[in-house]
Amino acid sequence: SRALAKAREFSQVCALTLREEFFQRLGFEIVDRWSISPKLWQECIYCPKFHRCDEVAVLKLLTTRSQEEAAARPVAGNPLLKWQAWQPLKLAYSYKPIHLDVEE
Repeated sequence: SRALAKAREFSQVCALTLREEFFQRLGFEIVDRWSISPKLWQECIYCPKFHRCDEVAVLKLLTTRSQEEAAARPVAGNPLLKWQAWQPLKLAYSYKPIHLDVEE
């Protein structure tokens, strides 16, 4: 609940859902899946629906952030996980083939 999240001093709550309308009615915004914490979607690579996932990422900010804070850190960013660690997963999910320049 929002009260529990605030009591634990969370600044935001995010989820992956098939019912985004429900969360929007509660004040959540639809966001890019890759902008939420990787802890939430790190198990996705084991899901049989990984390449055709129909879940939507939603986020609700529980505190107001200054413009400087918002610009300094991505939404739901995880400072412990470096860009290079999850970028291959994002590329795999995007369906875009990766072309390697390989000499024959």
